[in-house]
Amino acid sequence: KDSFFSGLNLDWDVSKMQNYRFSVVHGWGKDRLSYLNPYGYDLNANWNLDKFRFNYEVGYDSESFAHLWNVDYIIPKLALNARLRDVSKKYLSSTGYGAYVGELGGSFGVSYAPTAKLSLSSRVDIFQDRLNPSLEDDNRWNENFYWDATYAIDPLTSIRLDFNLDNQLGRVSQYRTYNEGLSLYKAFELIRKINTFLTYRHQESTYYTAHSSDSINNQISSGLRFSLLGDLYYYLNGELNWLEERYAGNNSRPRAMETGVDWTGQILKSPFYGSFRCTYRNEENT
Repeated sequence: KDSFFSGLNLDWDVSKMQNYRFSVVHGWGKDRLSYLNPYGYDLNANWNLDKFRFNYEVGYDSESFAHLWNVDYIIPKLALNARLRDVSKKYLSSTGYGAYVGELGGSFGVSYAPTAKLSLSSRVDIFQDRLNPSLEDDNRWNENFYWDATYAIDPLTSIRLDFNLDNQLGRVSQYRTYNEGLSLYKAFELIRKINTFLTYRHQESTYYTAHSSDSINNQISSGLRFSLLGDLYYYLNGELNWLEERYAGNNSRPRAMETGVDWTGQILKSPFYGSFRCTYRNEENT
């Protein structure tokens, strides 16, 4: 109950090409977490130079710094980006540990649409975890690689292929997982438009500090979604897994079903918007 914030935020739009923001926050009260500093500061700068966009942000918690650099290059059909970070392992936000605490590294991505029907994207993230590093080598790097391709067969049908590798061997809890999937999306124009999907996914996971969690899983999932009335939608999804627990040698067939309705939109003609969801999920056979 006895924990409070006060602060100041200054925004300066120099032009359409550059703007700056400076913030300072003060936290106090006997219920505030004892390890947090009373003052925190943040400076954010943006520059837009035609095809290039630059952003730099630095946070200071009165003792430690966090630095973020973002660079984007965008032209028709192609977008490149780089996200670099250097966050002290002692850096604290105003309420606790901030995002990317202790991490040093960066991610690099590309999106390319060579034709109106085909789109490709990929991202690689390489970083060190200096807060909870590997006990074998505290300078070891972690890697994450993602790739996907989507092709529109016709206006109502598309296919998607994706691959993800997560190699976290530079953390105290070391693991490696990779999964790949193939999806088919199809819309049917009947009394109303019904969107459907069918996905096959293969995943292998290895946990070097807890091999009892090692697994191989093959999954088939499918579902449909359509409008009942305006922005009120009904959906039904199901999944079936063929799971092998490698350490124990167990095989199982976990499956689940989920159905429900959801709505998001404007409330009549008022300036208010809302959202609503009612879901039923059955996992008793997992």
